[in-house]
Amino acid sequence: MSGMSLAASSEDFKTFKARALVENSPATEAGLRVGDIITAIGGKSTSNVTLEQIRRMFRQEGRRYSLSVKRNESLLPIKIKTRRLI
Repeated sequence: MSGMSLAASSEDFKTFKARALVENSPATEAGLRVGDIITAIGGKSTSNVTLEQIRRMFRQEGRRYSLSVKRNESLLPIKIKTRRLI
């Protein structure tokens, strides 16, 4: 529903990085890029959630999420609305 594939990395698997994006999906339309790191969802740090919890969130159609995304040394606010891709 988001058009984004995430991978968990770091020692504690709490760094969530965009590893692949689908063209013309909510993720690319929102401005996400491969390599972006999601640091917060809805103002809450991603350090308290698992990769599976994030995947479940992004599988729900019609949901809006405000993300904080780290790209290089910048923190960017990104809004995404999930939808069916097929």
